[in-house]
Amino acid sequence: MLILEEIHGNEAVIYSDDEKLTVPIESVKCREPGSVLLFREGVYIKDEQATEQRRRDIINLQNSLWE
Repeated sequence: MLILEEIHGNEAVIYSDDEKLTVPIESVKCREPGSVLLFREGVYIKDEQATEQRRRDIINLQNSLWE
């Protein structure tokens, strides 16, 4: 899973399961940190379904801490 961590100037930081990638911002079509990305045809695009599922999983985890 590729996660957009942050954007610094003209570079984007992306975390995969086992490494940190720094790529040119031009190769990333999504600008929302925390988004799940797919690498297609030389660019990183947002995986809408996976991003929404990740968001729900994080909310559920947070809520379970209060139970």
